[in-house]
Amino acid sequence: MTSTNDWKSTISLSDRFDIVERLSKAIIQANGSSAVDARKEAFARETEVYNRSESRESYDAACNIYQEDNLSNTQDPPEPESSDITIGSIFSALQYLHHQGVIHRDIKPSNVLLASPTGPAYISDFGTAWDPGLSAVDEPAHHKVLEVGTTCYRAPETLFGNRSYDTSLDMWSTGVMLAECLQTPTHTLFESPDTSEDGNQLGLILSIFKTIGTPTKETWPEAVNFTTPPFEWYQEFPGKSWEELLPSIDEVSRNLVTGLVRYESKERLTAEEALKHPFFSSVPPL
Repeated sequence: MTSTNDWKSTISLSDRFDIVERLSKAIIQANGSSAVDARKEAFARETEVYNRSESRESYDAACNIYQEDNLSNTQDPPEPESSDITIGSIFSALQYLHHQGVIHRDIKPSNVLLASPTGPAYISDFGTAWDPGLSAVDEPAHHKVLEVGTTCYRAPETLFGNRSYDTSLDMWSTGVMLAECLQTPTHTLFESPDTSEDGNQLGLILSIFKTIGTPTKETWPEAVNFTTPPFEWYQEFPGKSWEELLPSIDEVSRNLVTGLVRYESKERLTAEEALKHPFFSSVPPL
């Protein structure tokens, strides 16, 4: 007799996260719930359905994953009058995910969906996300994969062999994304060419070092214990000032970015801390 749980081997972590996102959107549309409350309800509903369903068909039907998706994929900068609300909803989503121990691992503009030019924003594409319960067997917390993130949004710890990275990885990527989206015109903070004489990864490393300066043991102490520490092997670049890098944004916005784009992961703002930043002084609670 075939086990009723065999169907579960056919559904991936990415599938389940995508369903949670669809559910949360449907809950918001139906009930007017906040993004955080909707995700809590969506996670609870998906988990309950997953545990009691006897087939993929019943799982799909119970989750009602065929709700129409009205959100559009965009890389346009947020509207100036609503950028704090749009960006606040991103940090709110990250706060909830990180409290569950989930690391998205691929934060970038094309993975942020906007309901409208004035928000709210939704994080999408959990295809490479790490979950402490669902991922830990095949990918232990101390030995996570390094090939995560996309081009210029990759966190530096993954470029130097640190497999024990945590949710702060998402905060670096978010900072890089904000540095790009808040500028007028938009422009990526770092460069990661498809090809270069030194290879794609080395090209990104050099771009980071030339932009914010080559790290030292004082500015990046945790890197001393990485598999391939970034010291002594690279030319020392002084880096540019943040005023030079982000000339078109105000000091408060610039301060938010600099609190995220830091080599030392423990010094990066958490999502919860970011939501308390002066940048969001006019944002109502989500």
